Amino acid sequence: MPATLAQRPDTTRVSSMTYEEGTVTHAPSGMKIRAAGSTSGTLISAITNGTNIKIIKRAEQKNGDYYWDLICSSSGTYGYAAREV
Repeated sequence: MPATLAQRPDTTRVSSMTYEEGTVTHAPSGMKIRAAGSTSGTLISAITNGTNIKIIKRAEQKNGDYYWDLICSSSGTYGYAAREV
């Protein structure tokens, strides 16, 4: 047990998250969503062309051959998706 009690969340403060909206394109076999930002990351799901996504955080540096963006699919699945540019 902690030595002191944790404070309760402030219910008067609005919580928000910013994101960019996108649509999957150029992925004939589906865009793979992975648990980690690399090709060796566990495959969570694959989503098809035309699927709307939310881009939570765009990668600023490549890991291997790709930028790995944190995304959320329209079904609510969170994970990393590869991007070339």
